[in-house]
Amino acid sequence: MADKNGFCKYLAKIFKEQCKRINVKYESVDFQEDGWYHKYQWTKEQENSFKEWLMNFLYTNDKARRELMTCSDKNKEACQQAANWFILDYSWKIEDLTVGDVEKNISDIAKFGREPNIG
Repeated sequence: MADKNGFCKYLAKIFKEQCKRINVKYESVDFQEDGWYHKYQWTKEQENSFKEWLMNFLYTNDKARRELMTCSDKNKEACQQAANWFILDYSWKIEDLTVGDVEKNISDIAKFGREPNIG
């Protein structure tokens, strides 16, 4: 069943956690608005912590993996790939972003190849 934003239970949980990390109420974010993820920011450390949480959430939650990922096998690499793509697509702006950070993100994603189907 979808919530008011049209998200399934597991995707809503992910976005709620993302909002919680920067003290923003999930209900106050208009996820239908273009560029909603550029309205807020977090540090690279917050992003990395969230990415780790997301990878673990997907790895330990069979139902979430089946609903959100193309490859629903319990595989740490696939869950890491999905977390990397989620960050690429939906991360808040980074307060202290450097060229090295961007290059590392591109490198991390390139290791895994094609984009997974998440969300």
